Amino acid sequence: MRSASDAGQAGRESTRVSALEFMEEVLRFIEEDGSMAELAEVREALRRTNPTAAEQERIDDAFDRALRMRELHFERSRREQELRALIETVASLAALREPDAVLWEICRRARSLLSADAAWITLVDPESGDTYHRATDGIVADEPVRRIRLSEGVGLGGLVLQTGTAEWTDDYLADQRFTHTHTIDGNAKAEGFEAMLGAPLKRGDELLGIVIAANRGKRSFTPNDVRLLQTLADHAALALSNVQLLSGVMTASEALREASWLSQVNAELAEQAIDLQGHLSKLALDGAKLNEMISAIAESLDGRAVVLDYESHVVAAAGAPEEETLPVALVSTVAATPEGGKSFQMSAAGGEPARLVVPMQARSESLGTLLLSKHSPQDGDLQLLESAALPVALSIANGLARAQAESVVRGELLDDLIGGVGNDEATLLRRADKLGWDPNREFVVGLVDLGDRQRRWTRLRLSQTAAARGGLMSERDGLLVLVLPSTEADSIGAEVERALAAPGDEQPATIAISRATSGIESVADTYEESRQALQLALALGRTGQIVLAEEADTFGIVFGSAQPHQLERFIERVLGPVLRYDQERGAELLTTLEVWFANDGNMTNTAKAAFVHTNTLYKRMARISELLGEDWREPDDARLQLQLALRLRQVGGRLGRIESALEVPARSDEDGNR
Repeated sequence: MRSASDAGQAGRESTRVSALEFMEEVLRFIEEDGSMAELAEVREALRRTNPTAAEQERIDDAFDRALRMRELHFERSRREQELRALIETVASLAALREPDAVLWEICRRARSLLSADAAWITLVDPESGDTYHRATDGIVADEPVRRIRLSEGVGLGGLVLQTGTAEWTDDYLADQRFTHTHTIDGNAKAEGFEAMLGAPLKRGDELLGIVIAANRGKRSFTPNDVRLLQTLADHAALALSNVQLLSGVMTASEALREASWLSQVNAELAEQAIDLQGHLSKLALDGAKLNEMISAIAESLDGRAVVLDYESHVVAAAGAPEEETLPVALVSTVAATPEGGKSFQMSAAGGEPARLVVPMQARSESLGTLLLSKHSPQDGDLQLLESAALPVALSIANGLARAQAESVVRGELLDDLIGGVGNDEATLLRRADKLGWDPNREFVVGLVDLGDRQRRWTRLRLSQTAAARGGLMSERDGLLVLVLPSTEADSIGAEVERALAAPGDEQPATIAISRATSGIESVADTYEESRQALQLALALGRTGQIVLAEEADTFGIVFGSAQPHQLERFIERVLGPVLRYDQERGAELLTTLEVWFANDGNMTNTAKAAFVHTNTLYKRMARISELLGEDWREPDDARLQLQLALRLRQVGGRLGRIESALEVPARSDEDGNR
């Protein structure tokens, strides 16, 4: 039997063995992450062995160390997990190439790392300094949140914006460190958010935005949570900057590719412009007419090319789609374009083609406008049209200069021939020979009344016609005068009309052509013959027509042989009763006579032309018969004299050869008996 000392010694040895086992249990606990309950049971078992005070102290100390080591072990494991998660996050962010994808990934990772219910990112508006929501994860009502903007000091994000550091709150709605608004608080209540943690996204000192993690319900964020979110925010800011930089590089690269493409296109365009300009310049040097050059432009640009003079009248046109008249809006726009104005394009409207407009100018003088009409203009068409405008403008300027020179040289000779002044006949013949005009060949004299039209372009065309035929041209008394070799007045009239014709002309010129004659001394008489024929044509209302001098012989004989008082006496004798009746009563019997003769005596047509009822017309005719006699309608000398008197009164008044042969006053209200 063991002694007490042996028993005590055995108990102590048993305690030491148990303490050793306890230490082993502690190590196993730490290494294997054992249960706290198991460790506590071991410690209680040791206490029941009645250890000494020193042994108990060692057991308690070992237990406390085990707890601390366990905490350190957990902390290290957690940090290793967080570090792995951050490394994965950084790798994931680095693989993204779109800013929106980076922002969404940051939200997703922030929510995962902090075990939060939701996360979102607001970016700083560089203009206003406010932040706006750009990406969210875990938010139920996403659309309303995206419309929220935060200024400095408003909401938790506004506090981060204000301080530039991470901020958090355990109770968002109750936190008074930042300003609350109805909209933000309403969204927080709707989502159930209470705890929030926000960290700034910074690039150096520049604040790019804010990342916020939130929980529905209470939560106390630890310093480690703050550090973790801020670390994520720092990596996220770097990734976002890299993506933005990459995006900028890609944009710059795209811009370089675009610039390279534009350079190639511009080079091709420049080559086309040089080719077109060279072709047109060659045409101009070869003496091609304006229409030929315009046709080349229309063919090259696949549209309708038109040249307008400085008053917006069409001078030359070629190509499709053909148009009878240009739209009023287009003409108004062109007319309103200031001298030296830039080229421009008018967009297609209402089924009409687009219009490319290039003003032409030389030495600060407007030469007109070059147009291109096209339903689908190509890039560069306007530049090509601009390049084409230069040789066209030079051709026009040269043509005008030639016309001016022709007018001066040929006009001086023609003026001397008409006026009967200047050198003797031998000298005149030498001058004519130098100009290529042979007065011994038969020629006609043509006069052109342009009305209200400008003469510049007309000079150009008629000068070219006169020079080509070996004739003369001048301007005299407001009329253009032509002397053209020919034996047929009819053909010359048609040729002059063609030379004057231009697309878009609404008012043709009035042309008078003399008989064919020869001899340098007959120019003056032939000019006078054409001038009288032109005056008669205008007096007879034949504006815009070709009049041959021989057609005016009847009136020429009358006005050439009779004195004004003789004409007035003849008109008074034949028409006097009707004229006086109209004067006294304000009636329209004279007008009725003119309309009746113009309609060959047809009563129905006369009533329509006079705008009166047939009964009224019969009453008027009866009144005329009372005044002139019943036989005035018979096809004899009386009727012939009546027609002649009416015509002489009309023409003589217009020519100023009859002063006021019983003028008829303006129409007054009349009854059916007048």
